[in-house]
Amino acid sequence: MQTKIIKYIVQVIFLCFSVLLSFGQKYNFYNYNKDNGLAQSHISAIFQDSRGYIWIGTESCGINVYDGFSIKTYTTQQGLPDNKIKAIYEDSHGCIWVGTKSGYLSCFNGAKFTNYSSKDGLEDNNIVAIVEDFSGVLWVGTQKGGLYRKTDNKFIKISYTSDTLNIIIEEIFVAKNGDLWLGRLGTKRHGLFVKQNNGFRNISVKDGLCNNKINCISEDKQGHIWIATRYGVSRFNGRNFKNYYQSNGLPSSFVTSILCDNNGNMWFGTYGFGACRCNITSTKVINCSSFTYFNQKNGLCNDFIRKIIQDKSGNIWFSTDGGGVCKLDGEFLLHYTTGEGLPDNYITAVIEDKNNNLWFGTEAKGLCCFTGKEFSYFTKNNGLCSNAIHTIFIDTKGILWIGSKEYGVSIYDNGRLSKLSENNGLSGNIIQAITEDKFGNIWLGSYGGGITIYNGNTFTYLTKKNGFASDLIKTILEDEEGNIWVGTEDEGVIMIFKEHASDAIFSKGKLDEFGFLNIKSNYGLSSNNVVALVQDNNGCIWIGTMGGGVGRFDGKRIYTYTEQNGLCSNDTRFLIFDSYQNLWIGTEKGLNIIRYNIKSKEVEIEDYSQGSGFINQESKVHTGYEDHDGNVWFGTSNGVSLYIPEKDAPNQEPPQIHITAIKLFSETTDWSRFDENLTAWNAFPQNLKLPYNKNHLKFEFLGTDLKAPNKVRYQWMLEGFDKDWSIPSLKNNCTYSYIPFGNYSFKVKAINKYGIPNKTPAVFNFTVLPPFWANWRFYSAIFIVILLLVFIYIRWKQIQLVKEKKLLEQKVDERTKLLQQEKMTVELQKDQLTKQKQLLEQVNKELIKLSIVAAKTSNAVVIFDSNAYIEWANDGFLLMYDYSLDDFNDLINKSIYEKSNNPNIRQAVQTCIETKGSGYKLHLHPHSMKMTISRNLLQ
Repeated sequence: MQTKIIKYIVQVIFLCFSVLLSFGQKYNFYNYNKDNGLAQSHISAIFQDSRGYIWIGTESCGINVYDGFSIKTYTTQQGLPDNKIKAIYEDSHGCIWVGTKSGYLSCFNGAKFTNYSSKDGLEDNNIVAIVEDFSGVLWVGTQKGGLYRKTDNKFIKISYTSDTLNIIIEEIFVAKNGDLWLGRLGTKRHGLFVKQNNGFRNISVKDGLCNNKINCISEDKQGHIWIATRYGVSRFNGRNFKNYYQSNGLPSSFVTSILCDNNGNMWFGTYGFGACRCNITSTKVINCSSFTYFNQKNGLCNDFIRKIIQDKSGNIWFSTDGGGVCKLDGEFLLHYTTGEGLPDNYITAVIEDKNNNLWFGTEAKGLCCFTGKEFSYFTKNNGLCSNAIHTIFIDTKGILWIGSKEYGVSIYDNGRLSKLSENNGLSGNIIQAITEDKFGNIWLGSYGGGITIYNGNTFTYLTKKNGFASDLIKTILEDEEGNIWVGTEDEGVIMIFKEHASDAIFSKGKLDEFGFLNIKSNYGLSSNNVVALVQDNNGCIWIGTMGGGVGRFDGKRIYTYTEQNGLCSNDTRFLIFDSYQNLWIGTEKGLNIIRYNIKSKEVEIEDYSQGSGFINQESKVHTGYEDHDGNVWFGTSNGVSLYIPEKDAPNQEPPQIHITAIKLFSETTDWSRFDENLTAWNAFPQNLKLPYNKNHLKFEFLGTDLKAPNKVRYQWMLEGFDKDWSIPSLKNNCTYSYIPFGNYSFKVKAINKYGIPNKTPAVFNFTVLPPFWANWRFYSAIFIVILLLVFIYIRWKQIQLVKEKKLLEQKVDERTKLLQQEKMTVELQKDQLTKQKQLLEQVNKELIKLSIVAAKTSNAVVIFDSNAYIEWANDGFLLMYDYSLDDFNDLINKSIYEKSNNPNIRQAVQTCIETKGSGYKLHLHPHSMKMTISRNLLQ
């Protein structure tokens, strides 16, 4: 017993030592824990559903669902029977089944949880395993209640062994051939059970299984069954077992999880020793002789692994006991820090020598050389002029020139170090740029001292004192034609023509005043602070600036690319072209790649920032470099990152597109008010019919791509409204205002960062109803009403015409009668007029006689009207009273009634009027205004 313990300890020590020796880099892990949205860091289950979402079961805080952007939590408040999650599974109908520790079983259909318990046939409330076989039967394993099969919404207990004690099920697995495998943690003699045909077969240690306590079951691409136990891993080919233990290279014999990835490699998770990958190189011979280890020391969030899965985008996910969830986004990015051997994490320079060794300059810890396996170090103690490195350059002879931040330059040649500084020839000690021209001369750019050109024997200087534009040198480049380009902090770019370069400078001792061109803001440069220069295959010079982004100078004009075009930042740190002529741009906020098509003049900018797996997004000046294998190195303030293009295979899996929200007038809407039939997921109406004035809709959507979720682009169209798809956009929502009435189909599709679109768009159909006045019923009613009104009008008109005809006939008759009567009247009037004429003629004769008589009489004769006003008087009136009629009227101007005091005057006048004659003589006394009446014989 003691010997076994010692042997075990020795194996553990040996394994740990071997694992430590294998550490050389950090992998591209991304951690999800309580700090970024998980409800708990103790993860008991992890699963990806058919929609692409990651379901994460916690030990005591319910379920988290991750869609690539946000995390949603489900607990007992949302309907779960228990917050302690043990198992998660999706059936063929898209329902999510959840096994809990003490709340039995639950089924989530997207809208609500339906819970099952003892009343549904389950005898144990601790559900540890759920799976559906190829015939659609759901199988449930419990901690102590055995195995159950779902039948007609009930759970039937299945007896697969005569041993009723300790029947603890840990795993249920359905193989490709349809066999149902059960893994047990019960008695030592049981191990595995496999359901074949109508019975169960027991497989245990006696058959070759390494241990009877089963943790996980999986299957490789060849159909071999892999079994993880508490003491090793077994591979079963249907006839015999091949066992793997810690002594075979596993980090621990306590294996909790197994995964066969898309490439056929086998992954093993352990409890306390991280995970490892068995690299399968042959499809015929399966042999785990080569392992790659993953643990906290090289980036894994926690070494206590409970489950490993691979998502549809190819990411590997690790659920841990205490560290949350860790995602490995491929191995195209590796990271080196002090933990892997760097002397300092603040990297200031990267370069490769002719022996393929990588050299790293640091901020304060000197220089180090990395052979790919080990690191060696150089500091002031070894002869460096300074431990603060600015830049490193290797000349055509293989000599290293190391520019420092304070004491000039160190020269490393065949293991020997020498120094140059202001004391022995340099124009400045702060060296920020070094290059070699085609004549073999070394150009040393300093900050504050201009440029020193060194030919191995003598020094020549380009400074402001001898006519150079700037002393603040940041970078130097010689182009393919031999022109020298100098980037400065204050004067932009200074181009020295090849005819006036080093040989001419050496011969004259200075630069000819017409031998250079100063390119700065007056030429269109966006910033005069230039930190990087590089030339592409087409001869264009790319200029990296601080604050102004990147410029491309084609010899005639400068084209500028900034944050508005997609750069992470306008503060550039370095520029390098890789073997594919992709321009890598290091900025303070991440990395960009510019792909420029010289023919089409199109520029595509892609960003590689922290979301893409970089351990630090802030790049440093002079730290971008492509090695001999085409791998690209980037220095940061937190170590150095290595990008391996051949492992960054394009993700061929398109995003899964979902419409996540539909809002009315941009507000969250209860769609049950419009339609009783709602979808289970997201509660969308299935037959939406909107009133004509509810026609402002906002659609929100999400393309699930866990490889690069922030790079997903979208295209959409409203069929029936739009003529074509929208242009691809990172925007994941769109709004349609004032939608006319009609039938519509909203469609949206997603495109991943590599341009792969999903084949079938997400669709939502709806109808905007016409207003009551804009439908056929209303138009029909209006038409009928109009016809009815026209009919009524015509009928009324006909009736009116009949009436008018009758009335006209009546009027004609009446008019005829009236005319006849008028004719008779006229005839009568004619007769009367004739008689009156005759009477008038007689009266006139009498009046003539009377006027003759009245004129000749001495009496006064007057004629008055019916009101007793005097109208005429003869001459006798004037003779009698000395008043003419006019004088009388001017004086009196009243009727005889009003001025006479004789009471009989009215009767006398009335008698005269009635008899149309006079039987009285009127005696008027004007002065006394009295009148007397006497008998007059005149008739």
